[in-house]
Amino acid sequence: MVNFKCSVNDCDIIFAKVKSKSARKISLAQFSDAIIELAKKRKDRDPNNLIKWILAMGGGLPPVYEETEAEIMKFNDNLDLFTSMKKVNQEQEKQSKNAEEPA
Repeated sequence: MVNFKCSVNDCDIIFAKVKSKSARKISLAQFSDAIIELAKKRKDRDPNNLIKWILAMGGGLPPVYEETEAEIMKFNDNLDLFTSMKKVNQEQEKQSKNAEEPA
């Protein structure tokens, strides 16, 4: 939406113009009013062109969440480096599991 005719500040002003006084979000009707205002500011004759552009850029799609993979931690993942009671407890758990398994 931002171009040489319409800056980020212009978008903020239009958002503030169409939203309710204490609201942080806008409704669909307010969004359509904002699209009309943006089209005027961008010198587009038809707000439908702006809507088509927004949809072509991925607007209207649900957000895509990407998770990160945790790196291997030397002191957390390597049981040989444990020096605390956790190591003792894990060794006892291994022994008890081995004792419970039938041969």
